[in-house]
Amino acid sequence: MATSLDRREVARLLRWGGLKDGNPDGEWLRLRRRTHRPGRRAVYEVSWPGGRAFVKAVRPHLASGLHERHVLLHDAGLPVPRSLAWTDRGVVLLEALDGASLRQQLGSGGPAPSGERLVRLLDRLPQEVMALRRRGSWSQHVVHYARELGRVLPQDATRITDLAAEIHAAVGDLPVDQPTHGDLHEGQLLVRGPWITGLLDLDRVGPGRRADDLACAIAHLHVLRGVYPSQGRHLTEIADGWLRAGDHVVDRTELRYCVAGVLISLATGPHRVGQPDWERSTRRRIDLAEEWMKS
Repeated sequence: MATSLDRREVARLLRWGGLKDGNPDGEWLRLRRRTHRPGRRAVYEVSWPGGRAFVKAVRPHLASGLHERHVLLHDAGLPVPRSLAWTDRGVVLLEALDGASLRQQLGSGGPAPSGERLVRLLDRLPQEVMALRRRGSWSQHVVHYARELGRVLPQDATRITDLAAEIHAAVGDLPVDQPTHGDLHEGQLLVRGPWITGLLDLDRVGPGRRADDLACAIAHLHVLRGVYPSQGRHLTEIADGWLRAGDHVVDRTELRYCVAGVLISLATGPHRVGQPDWERSTRRRIDLAEEWMKS
């Protein structure tokens, strides 16, 4: 993975992508890092007088596949950023889309797309996605996350292991039959009011099950209540609407077990990022998973 971005490299990418001519040294560029997962990926916003784009740095062997995913979904008419250029160093140039982050909009009490709009967006994923590499859903990896949790909460290890075993028995080996985004949540959606204007982060696009995507989106909304406690009721109402829409298109029990599986995977987050009250937050997410399994 490209650990740092060279302005000359970015300037070349912009010229290859047809976005900008100018000084080859890139002195006119401003780079701002937006996300960073050490050793895995990073996203930078690139701006210049009159325009902006995004550069994603991934492991070098993944760059061509990421480019192909963007081309495939864009050509199918989904609101994804066009991939304009990429290098074998693992750098991919993506166009900037209009819209605000749904996560930010929800944090200020704004509206969300209806569950029906979310389902229609997923319905547009092309069948060619089924030929891509399968990454596996968060629920299918629930036993792995349970082991991680057991190491940091040894006093809860038996309970967590039992929950994970039940989730895996329910949804871990179901046949893969639909194109999926693979990591769908409010941070991956750009919106204008209740309308979806962008779908981001296509790294995990591949074969899966529709319940996996819907469960991921619903589970993240419930976790977001801890980030925006003043919006708890608002977020719960949105999650309930997405759940009702999901119940019309996937098996009811499967969807709830998948939500529980995603919550177990998200329970590893507070410790991983060094959250001061990580034990309380972790147990709350485990409790939520158990509640979903009983609902």
